[in-house]
Amino acid sequence: MMSKKGVIRHPASLGQHLRNRQLILQLSQKEVASSLREVYDRWERDDRRPVVSEWPGILAFLGYYPALEASPADRVLKTRRCLKSDQKALIMSTLA
Repeated sequence: MMSKKGVIRHPASLGQHLRNRQLILQLSQKEVASSLREVYDRWERDDRRPVVSEWPGILAFLGYYPALEASPADRVLKTRRCLKSDQKALIMSTLA
């Protein structure tokens, strides 16, 4: 695969993953923001972290989960983000 100008080879933050995907798809930040809401620029700069309800759109855009799963807590967080579920709903669903 050819590398595109500005793409970070090993992105370390959500903002770097988002910026890479934007560059690869050759989209403007405004085009991406229109599909992911106005907070996109803050996510890309790592000024703000997405809330659980925003993750499905981010995951659909990236096509992968952009964080390490080094611990059970990381896997729970990934599950919550993928299912768009808060902690209480996740606990209740496991008890049912």
